[in-house]
Order: sequence, then C-alpha cells, then structure tokens
Amino acid sequence: MSSEDGHGTSTHKHVHGGEEEGATPSKRKKLCSLGTGEMVHVLHFRAKPGKKAEFEVIVQEIAHGLYHLEAGISDVRVGHPSCNEVCFILTFLTSEDLSKFRAGPEQDALSALKDVVEGGKETFSATGTLMPDTHTLPTLLAYLKKHVTGPSHEGHDVATVGRELTKWFPRPEEYKQYVHWDSDATKYTRNLIFSNEHMDVLLMCWPPHCKSAIHSHESSSCWVVLVEGSVVEVQYNSPKLDIKFIQAEMKNPTGAVGRCTKLRVINEAILSENGVTSSYANDDIGVHRIENRSDKPAYTLHVY
Repeated sequence: MSSEDGHGTSTHKHVHGGEEEGATPSKRKKLCSLGTGEMVHVLHFRAKPGKKAEFEVIVQEIAHGLYHLEAGISDVRVGHPSCNEVCFILTFLTSEDLSKFRAGPEQDALSALKDVVEGGKETFSATGTLMPDTHTLPTLLAYLKKHVTGPSHEGHDVATVGRELTKWFPRPEEYKQYVHWDSDATKYTRNLIFSNEHMDVLLMCWPPHCKSAIHSHESSSCWVVLVEGSVVEVQYNSPKLDIKFIQAEMKNPTGAVGRCTKLRVINEAILSENGVTSSYANDDIGVHRIENRSDKPAYTLHVY
C-alpha cells in the first residue's frame, strides 16, 4: 500500500501552468451559505427637535415588546447612542419570519413613532443574511499550525479540526496560485500550500474522470475538503497483508510489493459544493481513494 495519493504528480515546487483551458467556472456559493441562514434586520430612528421626551417613552415601550418576541426570532439588540436616537438590531430564523415581522410589529412601531421622528420614518434601515464565522486561507493555515501537531492522528482533535476546515470559504483569488496541471491531462496534481514537521497542506487538482490509487496514510490524519467541483471519497476496510509485503516494506517502505485480502467498500462520501464538503480518514478507519466522476475539473484541499 502507498502512503501517497496514488499515481498523481507531486509538485512541491510549483510547476508552471494554470487553470485548464476552456474550463467554465461553476456557479459559486456565497459566503453566507456557510452560516445558519438567519436574517438580520436593522432600523435606526432619530427624534425630531423638541420631541425627545415623547420619543424616549415610545422607544422604551417598543423595545420592551421586541425583547419579549419569541416566535421566529433568535436575537434582539437595542442600541441607544443618545437620548434622541435608537437602533433596533433583530435577528430572525428565516426570511419568512422577517416578512411577518415587517408586516406586523414593524408597522405598529412605525405608526407609534411617525409623529416624533425625523422624516416620519426610520433614518436608516438594512437587511441581510447573518454573516458566519469563516476562515480565509491565511486564518485557516494559522489555525492548522496551532492545532495539527504531533506524529500521529491519535493526538489530533479530529472533529474540531474538521469543523474548522468546513469554515473555510474558498476564494479563487486565494487558491488559484496553487492550481497547476500535469502535461498528461489524465493525471491529477499535488500542489504544496504549506508544510512543517507536523503536517502538509496540499491543493489537489483532479481532471475529469480521474482517480487516485487506493492508499493508506500510515499514522497520519487525512482531512479532505472540497474546494470546487465534485469528488467522491471511497473508503475500504484495511486489508490483511501477506508476509512478503510486510518484510519488503521494512526495507523499502514506498516500493514494497505484495498481496492482500480482498478490499471491501465501507463508505462513499460525495463531496459537492451544495452538500457535504469534507471527509476524514486514517488507517484505523481504513484505506481510501479519491475519484472525480464528473465531466469537469475538481479541486480539493488535503491536510495530512
């Protein structure tokens, strides 16, 4: 078995090249698709001159009502910069919940405030999806340097690292410098992003309908994160190896040849931009391969 990803091309020094000619960029998901989908609604009001006292009483009553809303709302904040202005910041579970609020309680608030606020309406309003906590490539690498350490997967907090990896929002501007293709259009490439004594971080580029050899990772963890396109990670049970292979591996770890018991598929994970985007393997789980079964190129981030 090989501890490398099969018969691909390893490019720890970046070769010249670029994205595949003629490739059509896929429709990319938006940053906020990594979040909960909650909607944030902001309303700001300022009192008319001479209406401050009346404004404050009405604002206090509105705030009281908002703080006691329960259905479809997840957070209420009321900012009070001065005694003649207020900012309501409301977070709703869905856009439908926001629409119900705007048609009901918001209209009641506007009606109560119209005679005491400048212009008879809000001075500022904005609505948008709640921005999630996400990683750029530099912040992701900083996290990995701190948390992926030691010689074995047994020392890794696999679930926590996996969750952080799914927080990365891949931007072509960040990763395209690592996209390089082999002169043989059927081969995938391994392009180094970062390496230290504890881990390697690679961007792997998969031509249509290519796949790695079935391989192991010795004592390492292997996190796979989809960057673009779609791939399938196929996991197999760890086979029993014959004595010939074991003896040969002791002398030549990367070139040993032998036989093993029949491999059995134990899991297939389809990684796609609109579905599951990451997977994990180590030799306690089994051996695996990565396949691009689509007609388009695909890109994955690997952390070993």
